[in-house]
Amino acid sequence: MPGRTSRLVAICIVCCLVVFAGVALGHAPPNPGGSVTPIPATYRVPRSARVLEISRDSSKPRLIVVTDAAEVSRIARVLDGLSVHPTHPLCSEGVNFGPPTISFAFLAATGGRVLARTTGLDYTKIPVAGCILTRYSVRGKKQIFLIGGGLLIEKAEKILGRKLT
Repeated sequence: MPGRTSRLVAICIVCCLVVFAGVALGHAPPNPGGSVTPIPATYRVPRSARVLEISRDSSKPRLIVVTDAAEVSRIARVLDGLSVHPTHPLCSEGVNFGPPTISFAFLAATGGRVLARTTGLDYTKIPVAGCILTRYSVRGKKQIFLIGGGLLIEKAEKILGRKLT
């Protein structure tokens, strides 16, 4: 997979340059630990979410359906703990969102309507890089951008005990 590897390297280099440029200009990189805006209460994953569908849009697409309500709730809490990016994404749309992408869709029941959805790069492992954002919407509200898509993937993998990417 030389094409995917070179693309990943290019994305990492661009994101590192953005972060380093911000630091050089006196701007700290975004911190998912709380130094930026938390998700508003109206954007939190609804408590009625009992099913999580994780899908990939890549050369090897796959769908993972999580029906354990406790696991779904734990992953929803991770998502709810991410921060809102205060402005428009720093990088171009292609760099931000792939493909390949990974989506987390929270539903009340299998086959039900989507309550909340987040979509971002499927190999994001740099949770604080300014240009690695996740698109997020809940119950048809205006889409917002969250910082820490890599952290969400990493924590979900630990909760589920399997690789998602």
